[in-house]
Amino acid sequence: MKSLAIITGASAGLGVDFARLAARDGYEPVIVARRKDRLEAVALEIQKETDSKVWVFEADLQASGAVAELWTKVKAIGQPVEVLVNNAGFGSNGLYSDLPIERELEMIRLNIQALVELTSYVLTDMQLLRKGYILNVGSVAGFLPGTYMATYYATKNFVNSWSEALHEELASEGIRVSVLAPGPTSTEFAQVAKINQSLLFKSGVASSQQVAHQGWLKMKRGQAVIIPGLKNKLMIFSLRFAPRWAIRKISALINRNPVA
Repeated sequence: MKSLAIITGASAGLGVDFARLAARDGYEPVIVARRKDRLEAVALEIQKETDSKVWVFEADLQASGAVAELWTKVKAIGQPVEVLVNNAGFGSNGLYSDLPIERELEMIRLNIQALVELTSYVLTDMQLLRKGYILNVGSVAGFLPGTYMATYYATKNFVNSWSEALHEELASEGIRVSVLAPGPTSTEFAQVAKINQSLLFKSGVASSQQVAHQGWLKMKRGQAVIIPGLKNKLMIFSLRFAPRWAIRKISALINRNPVA
């Protein structure tokens, strides 16, 4: 009986790449997102490539009760969950005072609450197995304040910090927790966050395939914090020496999305 690998936000970008990697690694991917038609297309592609069974679950994970409902469906499959990739999330761009508060709260519910809740459910399986992998998709954004993207950066700060703490807590139980902290990546994120014209994304982006591959490989090695790309590693290192006022100003410069 094959183990399951749950991947959220799996209708595009990194989520699709993680689902492919899971299938190639011998797991049955459980792909989750809001767009069922996209999920079904992804599942068909993976099944043709790998002959792996792919489970499709349509869910809006920020909605009340959605995570619990998803977990009930996963448990009904009757196979153990060995991998969880918490990839679902989105961002916003602009002056906080101008952004719709309900959208900001939806972001917090998806980027933080759904991630914490689903991890809690999955841990029940992993603790019985005495093994498992949890990969939370954070961001280099989680290491600094995000002027013009205040809520998004703050959610990723939570993900980065929380994941590192769980890495230590669960290591003795055979459960490896990692956080993937990429920089700008070629996915739908920039378009949804309306930041595709910002200096941040005009300065160059990594391919989602490359980022996912590094994340998956280093997750399996048990690495706590995974920062793809030398440029991103150097940027995080430099933050140790820069004054906070300068970091805020730089953040504003790279995140400001010019009006067309």
